[in-house]
Amino acid sequence: MTFTDHDTVKAYDLLGWDKEGLVPGVEISIKDPENVGHTLHINVFDLDSEDFGELEAIANQEHDFKNFIRYLRFMTCPIYTITLSGLR
Repeated sequence: MTFTDHDTVKAYDLLGWDKEGLVPGVEISIKDPENVGHTLHINVFDLDSEDFGELEAIANQEHDFKNFIRYLRFMTCPIYTITLSGLR
């Protein structure tokens, strides 16, 4: 089970980060006007509070989607890509 909230992991501070059967997750918003041009909402699972802090800093201070993805790869998170053809 996971609880995902927008840009916060406070639920895990209350429930515990290592509670059995609970997978920590968060939906992080990142606006990257240079590379993407708009805000993206990215769900990240199986992270700890340190990972969240790093990702939050990249999203809120650097606004760098490419660096955000690099950090996810560093975390060895599986990255799933969905391509939607014909949508504008």
